[in-house]
Amino acid sequence: MMTGSDYECPIWRGHPASHLGGIDDKNAWRIDSPRAGGRFDITGTARAGLDDTSIDARARARLTTRLIDHRKETGRPLMVSQALLEEARFGRDLEVPERMHRLLAWLVESSSTVGKEICLMGRRKVGIGPEATAGFPHALALSESTTDSELRFLCDELVEKEWIRPTRSPNTFSCFKVTGRGYEAVRSPRLPDSEQGFVAMWLDKSMDAVYENGLGPAIEDAGYRAVRIDREPNVDKIDDAILEEIRQSRFVLADFTHGPDGVRGSVYFEVGFARGLGIEVVSTCREDQVDSLHFDTRQYHHIAWRDGALDQLRREARKRILARAGAAASGPRHSDS
Repeated sequence: MMTGSDYECPIWRGHPASHLGGIDDKNAWRIDSPRAGGRFDITGTARAGLDDTSIDARARARLTTRLIDHRKETGRPLMVSQALLEEARFGRDLEVPERMHRLLAWLVESSSTVGKEICLMGRRKVGIGPEATAGFPHALALSESTTDSELRFLCDELVEKEWIRPTRSPNTFSCFKVTGRGYEAVRSPRLPDSEQGFVAMWLDKSMDAVYENGLGPAIEDAGYRAVRIDREPNVDKIDDAILEEIRQSRFVLADFTHGPDGVRGSVYFEVGFARGLGIEVVSTCREDQVDSLHFDTRQYHHIAWRDGALDQLRREARKRILARAGAAASGPRHSDS
């Protein structure tokens, strides 16, 4: 395989990437692609599967979002498998407001100083047109865009909200500065006006008591309705339902306890998705498994609990919910006493 700038991104053909070598004991490789948002791993089967015309640009954009969110939450590259390609093919696009917020957050991060100009397309060359800058593929990736026209639309919407301002230099194209309102929009919490809390956890019978005596009552004590996806009526497509319920929730209460098969990748993904939306996350874990949490997740506060002390879990989780998400409009049901 080619390396460095001679290597083509397997997800976004025509975009350069770096081949960082094979992965021991696996028919897989590690790739670093700006257009895919950074590093990811990919199996040989998935690499071949990307030649399938049913994996269209929107599916590739959804896959890119999944890679970015996983890396942000765990600090590690995600393995692109054939199953992940199928998930991306039938998945759901980010809503336009979320794509706008992700783009705005990237523009803020790219502003090393307040008022710095950020150009997505460089200076025009006579008879050639604008040149993409180094930041252009990252902006496409982080905003789940497939074309420069989609990206320009999102930028126009940010301008309309007065979150960014075009520099309007005659020799530039798509150059902006983030406004004070833009900085405020990124740094202010974007909590949904909702009275429900979503529970992300290992959906095993061994965890029913933890939910029924600890997590669920904690949410209800704070005045919210607890949503656990396997207990919701009329759910046909669970993956879509999970993402929709998270979008509609004030916060996510995530328990990272797992069984003998190892960590629950779905919980990490749901937490990453929520954080990407700016939704507060309250984390819990059985105390004997706290040390096995992914290193990037351990930086967040986790409520450690024991099987014989679920009342304590209930009290501590309720306090944490009120501290991070505030009380529901109807008010908490119980005092802290």
